[in-house]
Amino acid sequence: MLIRETFATQVTEKIEPVVKVADRRPAIVQAELTNLVVTRQWEQHIHNVLDAYLDAAHREQEQGVGIWISGFFGSGKSLLMKTLGVLLEGGELGGISVTARFLDRLPASSDYRGDIERMLRGLVQLKVVTTAIGGNLHSMLSDDNDRLPLIVFKLFAEQRGYTHSWPLGWAIEYQIDEQGKNDLFRQRATARAGADWEEIVIDPEFYLEDLYHAAAETLPEHFSNAGAVERAVAEVTRSGINATRIVSRFRRWCERRDANGARHKLWFQLDELGQWISAGDGYDRTSQIQALVEEAAQHGQGRLWFAVTAHGDVQALRNNVEPATFARITSRFAQQCKLSNEDISQVVEERVLAKTQTARHTLEERFTQRSGEIVDMGTVERAQRVYPAPSGDNFALFYPYLPWTVTIIPDVVKGIAQAANRDEALTGSNRTMIAVVQGALIEPNGPLVAPIGRLVALADLYPQLAADVAVETKTDLNRIDESAPGASAFTTRVACGLFLLGQAEYVPTTLDNVTRTVIDDLGASLPALRRQVKGELERLVGAGYAKQIGDQYIFLNTQQRSFQDKVRARRDELITLTADLIQYLHAEYGSEAALRFERVPLAGREMPVKVELDERTLRALAGAGVTVRVFSPLYRVLDPAIGDDAVMRQRSAQEPD
Repeated sequence: MLIRETFATQVTEKIEPVVKVADRRPAIVQAELTNLVVTRQWEQHIHNVLDAYLDAAHREQEQGVGIWISGFFGSGKSLLMKTLGVLLEGGELGGISVTARFLDRLPASSDYRGDIERMLRGLVQLKVVTTAIGGNLHSMLSDDNDRLPLIVFKLFAEQRGYTHSWPLGWAIEYQIDEQGKNDLFRQRATARAGADWEEIVIDPEFYLEDLYHAAAETLPEHFSNAGAVERAVAEVTRSGINATRIVSRFRRWCERRDANGARHKLWFQLDELGQWISAGDGYDRTSQIQALVEEAAQHGQGRLWFAVTAHGDVQALRNNVEPATFARITSRFAQQCKLSNEDISQVVEERVLAKTQTARHTLEERFTQRSGEIVDMGTVERAQRVYPAPSGDNFALFYPYLPWTVTIIPDVVKGIAQAANRDEALTGSNRTMIAVVQGALIEPNGPLVAPIGRLVALADLYPQLAADVAVETKTDLNRIDESAPGASAFTTRVACGLFLLGQAEYVPTTLDNVTRTVIDDLGASLPALRRQVKGELERLVGAGYAKQIGDQYIFLNTQQRSFQDKVRARRDELITLTADLIQYLHAEYGSEAALRFERVPLAGREMPVKVELDERTLRALAGAGVTVRVFSPLYRVLDPAIGDDAVMRQRSAQEPD
């Protein structure tokens, strides 16, 4: 059986790697709901948010109008936020209600199904109407100094189809929209410009004169001519948009849409707020969040709610602002949804790795045949975090991965991102956990066409993560086979495994663990592979790409390697300059009685030894298996590490003889 035949999923159909909160096209939303994996923690968070939203249905003095969604890389923060907005908006997709589509994705054993269905029905009965608006904050930035209220308006303007000129949108297009004259305005603008509205939206600066004339013609009772429109736009550019203005405008926008007892609300979805904070002045941007949500709580009359995503939870803001400001933020973000990786196997299995019944039986039999060897292959040593070892229950679920390989991905990603001074988010094409796992499977030379037995190792994931690796490190890894003497493709593979494992702070990079990063076959001999890997690690150390510290190996980045090269060059230079003196000391000390020995007693017999002074041999008997190294005061100056007992113990461990 080929590996591709083991899957119960459409494994070769590439899953969209990024959830775009702003993409509200019915086909996209329907596909997202249809493929939704609702874990237990998702159920709990959705239940709690709906409960709070329903409880505040008609309350004008609602204070907790914020929902803070945090979690590790690929945990589904954006999808959870988008799903909440879709549920609150309701309606139908493909002739089936949104509620029914969502409930169909809940597990049969769900403890929350009844409550969630009741609360969604309750919002309809109470005539709570919600409009969800949002997207990625960075996509709205035209300037790093854009304030949060302006970004929020840009998200609103994009959804309403306004031009990309926010002053025109705020001063003119919003008013035209409110009077129901959008179509008339856009027809006049396109006729004057001789261009489609979509083109005008993207390049409004080029068509400003046409837009000003069209606006004056559409609102003649407010603007006598195009010049009056231009002055209004200029005034908005000068005065700007603040939290007070944005909350007041959007509250009135909701009120004007109340009809027949309905109460309208706006659900703002600010995706990647955490990245936006970290990309600027933390104090200033946190204060902007506090000011906007505070204003919404105080003067929004319960109409404006804000859901945000960030890798860190609300507590991560504590160091950015004063305690009083932090306390106000936490009170406004009363609902805090922290997604953990406890359900990672469920999500990855249902979307990518689920197996057919026949394949599951075959894989379980394969595990039973070699359970001892497979468990050894897939059990990382001395880890400070629990990574699952292969078992009869999980082996078939994760195959062709070993369980630890999948569960360590978030930790590896976090390390890569932190090395680049980012949070644990990816910016490349594979920006979700599912995309990384699937990406390695569908690579041109991937495992799908191989028979059962092939494994996908941690080293195989490097191409999926390479886009976010520092350029210098990528260059180093790409050149190893050319610059390391005797290197092969396997040398580079070991280097990739060592590098990725080194990004996960909870797993030591020992020889055994590095070996586990390159195992690509269930039939592999771990002892034999360990010997191969040891040789390649020594090659990398010799070429300056890695360093051994105790029983661990460290992949050196460009800066570290450059520093090591400088230290080594300086040491060699000093040794060369002092060669004559060292030679003199060698002859002088060589006659010392303390160094005139060739054997040492051990276990009742005399063992021949080799005696070195300052790395030069004084005497060595044939068959000497032990070396005694002696260093003069001068050599201790040339190599200060000699005086460090910890370093010397480490060197002894590296060279036991």
